[in-house]
Amino acid sequence: MVTGTNVVVCTSLMECLPTTAIEGFMHKCVVIVPDTAGISDYIENGKNGFIYKCNNKEALAESIKYVIDNREAMAEVKEEARKTYERFFQYDSLRKAFLKELSIKE
Repeated sequence: MVTGTNVVVCTSLMECLPTTAIEGFMHKCVVIVPDTAGISDYIENGKNGFIYKCNNKEALAESIKYVIDNREAMAEVKEEARKTYERFFQYDSLRKAFLKELSIKE
């Protein structure tokens, strides 16, 4: 991930949980993903990132344009992106979820 990045756009048709998007959350970037990516399950459209209709270049362009036209409003989206990372992808969160899934008490 390039330091100073503000927006991460994932256009993969097959990748379920793109590491790039998770890194975007971690670094407080605006994340834009297709509705077919598994990472979209972690995004509330417009709150902590943006979801566009897969294979719809106009929808992707609209999402990017919205981010550009509303730069000041993206500060809150970036903060929510970081919270998403902390809640679901930070090591301790992953460990707790894994142990819970396996029904192992800490």
